[in-house]
Amino acid sequence: MASLRARAAARRVPQSLRSRQLALGGLIAALAIVASRDVSGVFVTLHRQLLGNAPWPLTAPPSDVGAVESSRWLRPLVRAAASAAPARATSLVATAAAAAGGEKRNRKKAYLPTGEATFLTAAGQPLILSPNGLRTARFEFAQGSGLILNVETAPSFGPQAMSTLVTERDVTDTIGVVPQDKLGIRGLRDLFWLTDKCFLFTGFEGPARNLAWIADIAEETSFLVSVPSAEADTFVPLNIDGAPSVRLDAQGLPEVLLGFSNAGEKRERSWCWYSMADRTLVDASVGTGSNIPTTLWREAIVSPTSGNVEAILLLNGTLRRHTPAGWIDLGTLRRAESAGIPGAMSGAQTLMPREYLIGFGPDNSVFAVDTLAPGAQLPRDTPSLADLVIADGCVEPPKGAADFAAWVLKQSTQRQTAGLVRFAGAGAAPEPLFVHPFADILASNVWVEPETGRLEAVAVEDVEPRLFVLGASRPQVTSGNSAGGDSLRSLMMGVEPPAVVEDSQQSTDEGSSIEHLLRSLQEKMPSEVVLGGATLSGSSLEPVLVERHGPRWLVGFRHPSLSETITLPALIEDGEAVWVGAEALVVKGSARNSETLEREPRVEGHRLQAEDGSGDVTFYLVLPAVVDPAALVVRLHGGPQDRDKWGADGLDAWFLSRGYGVLKVNYRGSSGFGQQWSSSAPSATSASPSDGFLDDVVAALRWTLDVRQVFGKSYVGDGRVPPVAVMGQDFGGFAVLQALLHHRELFACGVAVAPTQALPHWPDSHVPNAAVRAKVNALREADSWTGSADGVDPAGRALAPAENAEAFRGLPLLVIEYEKDEAEARGQLLQQLAPPGCEPSDWPEMLQFVQYAGEARGGGAIRQSLLDQYRRMDAFLYKNLASLACDGNQLLREPFVDDLPFLSAALLPKTKAKPGQNIKAVEIQFEDGLKRKRGANAAAGLPELVPRKVAKSSGFNANEKIIFGKRGTLPVPATRLAVRADGAVEVSVVFDEVPTGLHVLLHQVWLHIRAEGVALTLTLPRQPSKDEAIKPYRMPGGRGFVFEIPADPNIGAIENYQDWSGSGRTDATLLHALLPEEIAAAPQVLPEDLAA
Repeated sequence: MASLRARAAARRVPQSLRSRQLALGGLIAALAIVASRDVSGVFVTLHRQLLGNAPWPLTAPPSDVGAVESSRWLRPLVRAAASAAPARATSLVATAAAAAGGEKRNRKKAYLPTGEATFLTAAGQPLILSPNGLRTARFEFAQGSGLILNVETAPSFGPQAMSTLVTERDVTDTIGVVPQDKLGIRGLRDLFWLTDKCFLFTGFEGPARNLAWIADIAEETSFLVSVPSAEADTFVPLNIDGAPSVRLDAQGLPEVLLGFSNAGEKRERSWCWYSMADRTLVDASVGTGSNIPTTLWREAIVSPTSGNVEAILLLNGTLRRHTPAGWIDLGTLRRAESAGIPGAMSGAQTLMPREYLIGFGPDNSVFAVDTLAPGAQLPRDTPSLADLVIADGCVEPPKGAADFAAWVLKQSTQRQTAGLVRFAGAGAAPEPLFVHPFADILASNVWVEPETGRLEAVAVEDVEPRLFVLGASRPQVTSGNSAGGDSLRSLMMGVEPPAVVEDSQQSTDEGSSIEHLLRSLQEKMPSEVVLGGATLSGSSLEPVLVERHGPRWLVGFRHPSLSETITLPALIEDGEAVWVGAEALVVKGSARNSETLEREPRVEGHRLQAEDGSGDVTFYLVLPAVVDPAALVVRLHGGPQDRDKWGADGLDAWFLSRGYGVLKVNYRGSSGFGQQWSSSAPSATSASPSDGFLDDVVAALRWTLDVRQVFGKSYVGDGRVPPVAVMGQDFGGFAVLQALLHHRELFACGVAVAPTQALPHWPDSHVPNAAVRAKVNALREADSWTGSADGVDPAGRALAPAENAEAFRGLPLLVIEYEKDEAEARGQLLQQLAPPGCEPSDWPEMLQFVQYAGEARGGGAIRQSLLDQYRRMDAFLYKNLASLACDGNQLLREPFVDDLPFLSAALLPKTKAKPGQNIKAVEIQFEDGLKRKRGANAAAGLPELVPRKVAKSSGFNANEKIIFGKRGTLPVPATRLAVRADGAVEVSVVFDEVPTGLHVLLHQVWLHIRAEGVALTLTLPRQPSKDEAIKPYRMPGGRGFVFEIPADPNIGAIENYQDWSGSGRTDATLLHALLPEEIAAAPQVLPEDLAA
């Protein structure tokens, strides 16, 4: 089936809708537990209940799904008139607006505070239904017991249920899964029901080990699944529905199919059945009659009834099918063959989603997704012409059914899109069942009836998501192949489908049954649906995904303005929906609040033909509700094999609330639009070096500025830089640097998050344009480089950001890194722009750099660091775009709040900051600590941060009274924070003028620098030495200072904080203090002397 569980696990986009599965981020953050790894690989825990009275919680609290109060209607998607679409693009437009009839608009006009943004706040645990849908499971922390798993009665489904689906919790079973002494050492990632009494969960225990556990409620125990070797990591191969393969042994006990990845020299995978009866592993190939070892398996299909392995896909793309006569070879999946042999599972990856195989038929056939070879037979089903968004310049499709099917097939083979196919016999070419000319079919988006294995429908994500019913309501061509088709949209509009000719795939009755089910879902849809406190029109929703638990279904509906689906419960009886719930459920990856809807985003989807003719560029505009945006943020996804999709998300809402519009581009390299586009291969039709990913981004932006005129005017020949910023993460961060390097005339500033900075081999996907491609080719040719593993790729001299460091010196750029990220995404650019020992006058004035301590790729484990990242982005974008903003429209911002993030390195210009509650508490404790350590006289010399005045009363008993003001925004000096190789922390600060009353106070966790009218507090990136004092140095001129803090190189910021917090101390007991006279007596040195 097209499952909510399977969809995101199978896609490379970071979205998930797996109801039986609980991802690491949601679970850990919801329980206020953070696991991180120090430099020696030891996991530590930050948990307020475990570590005493810490001054603040380090993690995100569970969000209140119903916290936002808003009520409005939403109009369904409206296709733009063809005449309204600007040249060279075909467009779709959707608007979330108040309904007709005079309903009062209640759109928030103020900016969305970063601390309240739900996309930055951990969600409550999602609904995890049992296989029969009668029970749910949730993790809870119990003081003294650790982490426990509660099994509860599920909410009621059906007309008798309350509209809110809120029922009194009825805990039926409880079992401990992580003892309190293992919290932080053992962490959980994924949870699955195996039976009504048995669970499988994955996670880690100790450094770099992915493991699995079984929780058996019947036996009241949980235990570790054995592994074949000490080096093996455990992963779970998923079925098409996103759940693991489970079969019952002779005793009725479950056996689950698990995989093991060896990260050693061979980097092999193996597959085993794990038996609950005797807790042993049995090689999955045993008993199958196949002589192919599981180390050669890529995917496998297990019968849900017999538990037998029915088909296997090998690493080389060969598809083998089990028959009564033995195993037969059905052919080769072209897509799997071209993907190459996968290595060991990487990092925290504990799941292996199904990418290719879908199911098997009773006639020894296998259903899969694969690209089609030229000359393939016509597909049985295709979208209709009305369902396609075709870029200008594309060959006009013919009108006849057979000719249209041939056109779709040609477009698909040229773009190498993945279609739904059937492998029917040895030596036979795969039969195309459903083919889209522009978009890939994902295995997880195919609806499969679980009992019969019949294919029902397929959800396709092209410019916008659409659901197509298979094998019914299609006009048939005489050859037995079908062309055209009616989408769910026409079905919902009441268009009666034409008669259909029965064929060998599935009958008219079978096709009509799913159509009847879809009609009943629409008929039973409540007129109003509640999402996080907001009310929207049920008629605006269309089903695209489904997760089945017996008669209880979770149906994912697409909304015309949202990128996430809205999940509603449904009760299905005899193939018909008898009830659909009126309140959206909190399912992992689905929309959980109305924050985005409150902004009433206008969403537009556009498609341009690439300049070099190599494909089509699909991109999206997300715009404020009514007015033109004051500025535009170009969001570039990572990968580059990720993709953007239709609709607005939480980050878009955050930008919209500040007056920005958002442009998201699926440049070449993006997945979902065929292998030709995702492979980034140079165009075969171009005589000169072909375009690169940056050309696609620039083409979409120029069209947006000059044809769409998103600011209400064109910038052609204007000579001014438009108010446009570019931002991205991982590969998207690398793309940001390339955009600023090559198109400064289009981008006013950039935000590069964890940008790729160094690679041993630079793939073609990283070449930004034809000019750089020509340079790369020349460098490789000059060095006679053949692409072997030996040697350094000379392309790095053209592509590595550090090689072009000087070009970035004068560009407005914010670079964000994570301390535990891969080495390829850390440090090189900063080392070139501001190496240790460089004069502060040489610090790039336009560059801001922060590296967050203890965070791996993506960040987000520590709440105040996460909030700091977005607050810095907010301040940076406003600073560089506000003066360029479109006439008549203004950007909004919130005051920058410093709340003590965990930094491991930084280069920050002078600024002003409002202190958060955490920093205020620490400042007061520093004042008390100085008084205790150096006496009242020393403390009296500490400059005041809170303004005060003396008020005199009048009358006979007149006296004086000190009145304190508010702790307001204060200047923060330009700062460079670094950790040297020996672990010493080096803090360089430069004041606007010679500081008065300069004090430097050192605590185990924080460093506090204060002078008259200036304050700076930093969380230390390493644990300071208690026995060695701060070493101060003065720079020439009297405005700059360097403070060297001896520290332990093996204890990072997070571990240091845990050590202090775990000790039970909540005060800021000083280790060392430097008073003004001591700093004035410090030696004067040049920065390069310190570096030496």
